[in-house]
Amino acid sequence: MGNVFSRPKTINEKLFEYEEQILNTEAKLIQLRRNGISMKFIGIGAVLVPILIAFGVNYFISFLVGFLIISFVILFRIKYKKSCIRMEEYKLKKLKEEQKNFVKNAKEDVNFAKTRRLIEKYETEENKESFFNTVLNKKQTRGEKLANFILANDPNKMYALICNNCGLHNGLIDPLNKDVKFFYCYDCKHKNIRGENKPKKTIEHKIENSITNLSELDESSLSLS
Repeated sequence: MGNVFSRPKTINEKLFEYEEQILNTEAKLIQLRRNGISMKFIGIGAVLVPILIAFGVNYFISFLVGFLIISFVILFRIKYKKSCIRMEEYKLKKLKEEQKNFVKNAKEDVNFAKTRRLIEKYETEENKESFFNTVLNKKQTRGEKLANFILANDPNKMYALICNNCGLHNGLIDPLNKDVKFFYCYDCKHKNIRGENKPKKTIEHKIENSITNLSELDESSLSLS
C-alpha cells in the first residue's frame, strides 16, 4: 500500500539514483578486477597436506591431493570471478542506457522544455541589461580614474553608443575605455564597430534632409510663380 500511494520521484531524484547506481557498479567492477587469488584457499591446501600425512597417507598422495584441491578451488574462483565481472558489466551497460533514455525523455517533456525556454529568456534579458553596467563598473586604472576626475562624470563628455544602422542610442561609455571594441544594438541587433566612420543616416539626419527638401520645393514653387 505504501508503494501505491507514495510520491513519484522527481527528475532530479531519478537522475541522482541512476548516477549513484552507476558509480557503485563501477566501483564494484574495479574491486573485482583488482582482487587476485585469495591466499586463504592456498592456506587450506597447505594445512590439508600435513593432516593427510599425520593420518599415515603417503607423501606423494598427500601432496597430489592437496595440489588437486588447491587447483580446483583456484579454477572455481577464477570462473566465478569472471562470471561476476560479466554480470556487473552487463548491469553497468543497462544502467547507462536507461540513464541516457531517461535524459532524452526528460528533455522532450513539455514542462522541462518550458522551464528551459524561460531560463534561456531570463538569462538573455539579464545579460542584455547588465552588459553595459558590467563594462562601466569595471575596475578602473589610475588613468581612467584621473579622466573621470577631469570629466567630473559629465554625460556631455561621455561617448554615446549610437547604432550605425537604426540610429538608436545604446547608452554612454567612457571615451578612454578601450575594452569595448564593438556592441550590438538593442533594437535591430546590428553589430557596431567602435571607431567605424561609416554611419548610416540617423533619424535626425532624415528629418534634416526632409526639411531641406521641403525648403527647396518651396523656393522652386515661388520662382515658378
